[in-house]
Amino acid sequence: MKIKSFFFRAASMLRGFWGVAPQFFKYQIVTKLLLTLLILPLFSLATSLLMASRGVAAVSNSDLFQFLLSPQGIAFGLLGLLLIFLVLLLEVFGFITISARAFYGLPEASYRELVRYNLRFFKKLKDPHCILLLLYVAVLAPLTGILPTLSFLNAVRIPNFISSVIFDNPLYLSLTALAFAVMIYFSIRWIYVFHFMVLGDEAPGKALKNSGKTMRASFGFFLVRFGLTTLVIFLGAALVTFLWAFFLAFLAQMLNLSSSGGRVMMFVLLFLQTIVITLATFMYVPLEIYLLTRVFYSAVAKNTDNRTLLQKPPQLQGKTKPSLLDRVLSRKKTLVTLGIAVILAMAIPMGIFFNELIETPRDIAVVGHRGGAGIGAPENCLPAVDVALKNGAAYVEVDVQRTLDGAYILNHDKNFARVANDPRTAQEMTLKQIKELNVGRGRKGAFLNAKVPTAEELMDHCKGHIGIYLELKGVSADRKMADDMVRLIRAHNMQKEVVVMSLDYELISYVAKTYPDITTGFVYFLAFGRIDEFVTDVLILEEDAATEANLDRIHAAGKKAVVWTVNTPESMEKFSGLEVDGIITDDTEGMQQVLKARENRSEQEILFSEFFAK
Repeated sequence: MKIKSFFFRAASMLRGFWGVAPQFFKYQIVTKLLLTLLILPLFSLATSLLMASRGVAAVSNSDLFQFLLSPQGIAFGLLGLLLIFLVLLLEVFGFITISARAFYGLPEASYRELVRYNLRFFKKLKDPHCILLLLYVAVLAPLTGILPTLSFLNAVRIPNFISSVIFDNPLYLSLTALAFAVMIYFSIRWIYVFHFMVLGDEAPGKALKNSGKTMRASFGFFLVRFGLTTLVIFLGAALVTFLWAFFLAFLAQMLNLSSSGGRVMMFVLLFLQTIVITLATFMYVPLEIYLLTRVFYSAVAKNTDNRTLLQKPPQLQGKTKPSLLDRVLSRKKTLVTLGIAVILAMAIPMGIFFNELIETPRDIAVVGHRGGAGIGAPENCLPAVDVALKNGAAYVEVDVQRTLDGAYILNHDKNFARVANDPRTAQEMTLKQIKELNVGRGRKGAFLNAKVPTAEELMDHCKGHIGIYLELKGVSADRKMADDMVRLIRAHNMQKEVVVMSLDYELISYVAKTYPDITTGFVYFLAFGRIDEFVTDVLILEEDAATEANLDRIHAAGKKAVVWTVNTPESMEKFSGLEVDGIITDDTEGMQQVLKARENRSEQEILFSEFFAK
């Protein structure tokens, strides 16, 4: 395809979308209201009732499999599958229907007709191939980023604590790359499956087969028409974003942000920016599906087996009269006036928030992960603690295990193979044998000949200098370990300096209930339900779980929120600006530099990072 011809076709498709965009916008409003006000609350209520019938307020990775294997967990799983399929029908199937009718120049259908038309596909859920469809929607689409994702699944990704392990191991990295290649292959192979289901009224199995057949016959066509058009849109959006950022940065330098007039003007622009970004995000998936539908019809026209689809537009009754939403949106002057009033009104609370940012910097404790020596340095040893202390960390996080003869030492892994080239576990060795290990082999300076410390040596070393997040680790983490650690903490009079933590909720709730003078922390990376009702003082969340909504719930319950393990520059910048009480990191020095840089920011830098960079 010639470049001129390509841009002409791309521009034609974008003009076509612009003409039908109001239909997508209104349908999005209707479906999002259905989801927000009815479907998701009902799912949440059902989930709460199921967990309540099992006697729990929330479920985490600690007891997830136990819950899923219970009758309540099986019911929850079935409800989750129903929810995904229902949202798929409302969102993706609805967008395909609107796109197809626009392709044929058919009039706008009512929202009720669109919902009714696509809910009829619910009967296809009994087809065994629907398991592949749900896997496609819930896993392949969000992880590969090739396909449109359902609105409530757009945050699905591989957590950083898993990806860091993958990138550190060549075998894991190779297997992950292979898995992604397979996922990308099937993502592209099945990309037309929903079009065949909606526009051809096909069963999932047949739709999967026809999608693969059509893609094989027209892959190059798909790559040019859909892939390059999407790339052009992305590059255009990136250019606009860059120019707007440059303009705001220039304006922030020119305006006097200490004056109320300068701040109001900047806040108005930033609020308008928020509206534009929200609308662009709101319309991104409909745009992708519209373009894909146009490409689908062109691909089908080249395949004699499926050309009958070209004579089968979705048969829905057109609107006979304007809806309430049509009438509201038609009052453009009223909406513009209301919008201006809202923007001006928002300048006041935004100004208050801005003043709070300047006057009250966040107090975030830096916690050195596995002793805090840093990435690549020996972990869980006393020299590592000294590094964290030198870097200004408030705490170190360490892992405690019990030895064969009942002593307590620091080690993270199930054995000493990685840190000391010894495949034995702590439970197979005596304290004397463990003390002969060298976790500083090949190191220099203070790390030379570093030894595995005991929990008692750690507390002697840290008392009065730095706090401890003490994780009860591995197969020896039980109530005896908890009791012994509490006795040790009390013997050192360090109740206010040590947080006893664990991934095992049952164990940590035992400590919290039995020893109220001991500060406890529950570590998790996945949870649903009333997380604010976990019986613990500190909730230690993996990065993806540390959403602003979850942080608000935790603080409203009077608990602290700590995030782990924050190592990338992007994550450091992100969480240094959120309402977290602590950040666990391998790079204590880098984390401290980010926090200090935030404290020393100018008003322009604060404004830019808080209202634009996010």
